[in-house]
Amino acid sequence: MATVATATNNDELPQLNIRPALNNGELTAGYKLVADSIAQQRQTLNRSLILHPLTLSGAVAIVAIVVRLNYNSPATLMLLTAGVVIALLSLVQRLSADYLEEAERIGSRDEFERRVKGEGREMVVAVWNDTVVGAVVTEGEKVWAWTVMRKYRGKGLGKDLLEAAVAMVRQRSKGKKAMVEFSEQHASRHPILLILVGVG
Repeated sequence: MATVATATNNDELPQLNIRPALNNGELTAGYKLVADSIAQQRQTLNRSLILHPLTLSGAVAIVAIVVRLNYNSPATLMLLTAGVVIALLSLVQRLSADYLEEAERIGSRDEFERRVKGEGREMVVAVWNDTVVGAVVTEGEKVWAWTVMRKYRGKGLGKDLLEAAVAMVRQRSKGKKAMVEFSEQHASRHPILLILVGVG
């Protein structure tokens, strides 16, 4: 697919290769990246929920009411404020629990066999220094999963991976104009996260 040669300070660095997965080891590593990425998205959702202006203003309003009603009792004030914080964190944890369940489900061997090795499914990987650092899983003309290892994000690798996957799908369609799009069941879906931060 694509080979990107990079070097800094005149030192030769390993080449970054973006290509279809060549063996079971690369398929497994790419799929593990997908499962890990889903679990990591729980942190993104938690941060977005906690720092959302509505959440913060609601928590401040509740604490202000508690302060107003219990101004003369510092111990009660501290206890009630701690209760508000615990309730907020419990709600956030409950709203994001689906991510861990999904990561565990996707990480199962049966799901791996179905999602990666099934008919019409292919994986494009980014390999750096013999390590899979990114993956795109396609199902026919749909992208089911797309991820890059956390420390390699923000460098354009995800864009390159997606372009390589789209090119592979179009090449496979043998001249037919393929409309590649994200699957409605893509791995990163979560309605709350989509609404709050536009991820997915």
